[in-house]
Formats: sequence, C-alpha cells, structure tokens
Amino acid sequence: MHPNARVIWRNMLRNEGFALVTGAAHRIGREIVLYLSKQGYNIVIHYRDSLEEAEKTMQIALDSGAASVHLIHRDLFCYEAARTLVSDAVAITGMQCWLLVNNAAVFENDSFPMATFDSMEKHMRVNFYAPWVLSQDFYQGVIESKNTSDVNVAYNFCIVNLIDKMVMDLRKDFFSYNISKKCLWFLTQIMASTMSPDVRVNAIAPGMIVKNSRQSEYHFQSIRSEAPLGSSGECEDICGALDYILKAKAVTGQLLMIDGGMHLQ
Repeated sequence: MHPNARVIWRNMLRNEGFALVTGAAHRIGREIVLYLSKQGYNIVIHYRDSLEEAEKTMQIALDSGAASVHLIHRDLFCYEAARTLVSDAVAITGMQCWLLVNNAAVFENDSFPMATFDSMEKHMRVNFYAPWVLSQDFYQGVIESKNTSDVNVAYNFCIVNLIDKMVMDLRKDFFSYNISKKCLWFLTQIMASTMSPDVRVNAIAPGMIVKNSRQSEYHFQSIRSEAPLGSSGECEDICGALDYILKAKAVTGQLLMIDGGMHLQ
C-alpha cells in the first residue's frame, strides 16, 4: 500500500471521490470514461501500453466535463502492480475511490485441447486475479472511511466488472478467456454478498460491441446482425447499463447482458 494512502483515507474532509476505470485508454473503457466525464466526475484512467491513446482520452474527458482526470500506468499481469493500483490512485488524487470499473482484459483464442498453463495464466492474471486484488483494496478503503468518525461517508460505493456474454455459453473456442470471465462472474456474486451493505457489486456482459483485430468488418457486422434484436448493441448501451447500476441503489450481485439477446441463442 502507498505510505500516504491510509492518511488520506482518514483525513478526507470533503465529500469528493473518483472513479477508477481499468483498461480505459480505448474501446469500451474509453467510452465508459467519456460517459463518466459528462457526469462531471473525477476519473483515474488506467492503461498498460497505450499512453498516447490514454492522453487523448484524458483530454477528451476534460473537454467533456470531467472534474479532473489522472493517468496511471500498470501492467495488471504483475501481481505487485495490481496490488498497489487503488492505493496509489488514492494517493495521486487525494480522494476516496467510490467507483471501480474492472474493464481491462486479455482476449486471445485457444481451445481445451490446445490450451497451455501459460495461456490460462495470462488470462487469469488480468481477467480474474487483478479484479480480485483491486476489489480487495477498494473494499479496504471503504472500511477505512467507514471506521473514521471525521469522514463524511456519503458515497454510492460500487464495483462494476465487465465480463462477456460468453459466460452464458458452453463455447469451445476462447477457452482460457471464457474460463477467466466465468470466474470473474462467480467472484462478482461472492463479493456482492460479502461487501453488502457497504459496496454494491454488479457485472455487465457485452456482446459483439466493438470489432476485434482478428475480424473483418463483414464478419463483425454479420455476427452482430444475427442477434434476436437485430443488433448486439453499441457502446452507449454499455454506458446506459452502467448508468442504471449507479442509480439503482437496491441492485447488487446482478449481471446485465448487453448483447441484443445473443445469449438466448
């Protein structure tokens, strides 16, 4: 833990906080940051390799109304890097972290016969271990605040995990990825039960929202069009789901499928 983090948690006299979004330099993470910026929030953008994209996202967020934006670099494959992310973000901002969005992910294709220990470990470290560790530290900060009498704790503390509509499938491809996301969904439910009533924990499962690097535009659009609703959704639908979760104070331990009904097929 950062040496100043505990002091900051205990001496916070203002009812201010920040949202931490992992993997937020581009794609869905960036859209979440831009949604939060339009609400006027303080935001910490986590990134790994995409410094230039992270800086662009930061500037757009500031132009869109964010109260403040900070960048923080970490490789979440490394346990030590994940372990200090939340407390270092607290130290950098001088604020309480009230929202953690675990969005960063590894997404590579393998199958049960071809999967290796290395491929499974790579997915589990980023997609499961990192959210688990970040959530532990987030929760510790909440308890620190709750147990400090001079802090006005009036936050809507939330953790939102970005999962995948695959968690409802028995797919044979993307084996390691799918296993790691299923584990994250199970963790979501355990945390929701454990952290209540202090923190609400929910998950969002996108379908085919953003084209990946392996897809042609034709393949991407053809799969999207097969959804029962005619489309598997847009980034704005993910942000709409997040908006609902933040406002729905009686909702915890839930998974919102944003896939146009693809999980029903």
